[in-house]
Amino acid sequence: MKAYGYIRVSGDSQSEGDGPVRQKDKITKAASKLGITIIEFFFDDGVKGKTETLDRPAFSQMWSMLSPDVPIVIFEKLDRLSRDLYVQESAVRNARMMGYTLMGADEGDVMASNRDSKDVQRKLQRQIQGIMAEYDKDNIVLRLREARMRVKAPTGRCEGQKPYADTLDGRTALDRIVSLRASGMGYDKIASNLNAEGVPTKRPGTIWHGSTVNKMLSSNTTLQNSVQSC
Repeated sequence: MKAYGYIRVSGDSQSEGDGPVRQKDKITKAASKLGITIIEFFFDDGVKGKTETLDRPAFSQMWSMLSPDVPIVIFEKLDRLSRDLYVQESAVRNARMMGYTLMGADEGDVMASNRDSKDVQRKLQRQIQGIMAEYDKDNIVLRLREARMRVKAPTGRCEGQKPYADTLDGRTALDRIVSLRASGMGYDKIASNLNAEGVPTKRPGTIWHGSTVNKMLSSNTTLQNSVQSC
């Protein structure tokens, strides 16, 4: 029997960690135990599990390639498919109708969708796991929102988004702006110099403009005052 393996991580930090390797290892071991051969892995990088559909690049490609010859998809666990119970159930139902099987390595044959109609207990267990995954997701979102509000309360700003001037590149840029401004150079000319020198902007791929220079210097009032007093 042949199958595809599906891997998903929701952020860059996870894609650089052991998440993809761990998922692939669990999928491979589960397939080997069941006598299934994984012929290809599909990887959605930076795709959050709370999305309301499974319209994802790798998943969509894999879904279109399912056939009687390769009718199985194995993923690490239920929430790698989706953290939304409705999305999970829709995918399982659609797979069953087409004669395919979605199987989570951690859940054993609980995800064997072509058996749902014969074994209500399997369906119940799968749905309970789906509810718990959705509950965990909602709790994470709530905790993050509460944490942002607590951090924002004293200063009106959440530290999750630091001003550009507080970063290494930003401090370098600001120092250069102050130096050029102190020499009497106008904002547009400063911007031209920064672009010529390759000084990075806050957003990669963009260039400096006089208005950007003005805004950055104005937002740092202490430095602005020191320049004006020169």
